[in-house]
Amino acid sequence: MIDTFCAVLDDGAGIYTYASDGIIANRKITENIVLNGLGASDGTPATIVAAAEGIYIDDNAKNIQVSGNTVSGCISNGLFIHNTQNITLTANTLFHNTTQCLLKSDGFGNALSGLTVTNNIYFSKNVGDVVFQITSDANNLSGIGNFNNNRYVRPFHNLLPIVAEYPNGEGTVLHDLMEISDWTAAFGYGQGSTKSPIEIRPYQITSFTSSNKLPNDGFNQDIVGTWCFSTSSDCATSWVNNSLLDAGCLKVSGPSPSRIGMFCGAVLNSKFYIVRFSAYASKKLKHGGISYARQNTLGNYLSGRVIASD
Repeated sequence: MIDTFCAVLDDGAGIYTYASDGIIANRKITENIVLNGLGASDGTPATIVAAAEGIYIDDNAKNIQVSGNTVSGCISNGLFIHNTQNITLTANTLFHNTTQCLLKSDGFGNALSGLTVTNNIYFSKNVGDVVFQITSDANNLSGIGNFNNNRYVRPFHNLLPIVAEYPNGEGTVLHDLMEISDWTAAFGYGQGSTKSPIEIRPYQITSFTSSNKLPNDGFNQDIVGTWCFSTSSDCATSWVNNSLLDAGCLKVSGPSPSRIGMFCGAVLNSKFYIVRFSAYASKKLKHGGISYARQNTLGNYLSGRVIASD
């Protein structure tokens, strides 16, 4: 058992291996219990996110079996597979990590290939935690392995458990939120896989202790207090009267993924805040999420990111 690590040194793991020169191979990581990767970001800029992985298989490691392990309580990924080849991940249980499993290709090593990822349980306890994510800096996610007979579980938000992030070949990086059926349709993966058999309401509202923090809550006259941003500088906001929604609404348009901001004033860590809204789109929602962030910042989040579903 490995318990409570990365409390002083940041960006580490309970179990770590790599092979920058490709020599290290043919290892087995089996039947371990890895708990509480804390991360140690104190003394760093506020934009730095603490990093502690449960099991971390890094650059160019190959022919490695990771099986029968249980990983829980890690501030980053329960299982992080980074630029590796011919890796077998089977019968692992990843529970209550910020991301249960992340597979990533990013150019620091050879691309992911020859993966066997079967019979694992990815269990996200919190609404905003990621169940399973695969990321690549190239449009090469098809044909990299077998991803069948896994369990994607997030009972408090039993929608869109798979995140696929990759460029579409036209200069746009997609951040697709997928059901298992989408995963299968896009890449041929996911046969025999299931989600949580039940869904549980994450909370019940009994009363409100303050008024609405959004001063322009209905967009009945204008869209004051809102903004949008895209890396391509091609998003625009406008006010629409007599829309399909109640009275007026905020309209956001543009060909590229964008972020929408609404100023709500100060928030307190000791309080719970509920965000409720109605929306519709001209096409199926492929990606989206909601979080609180510091004013005039793009990634300095004050809360976890809750996935918005279609």
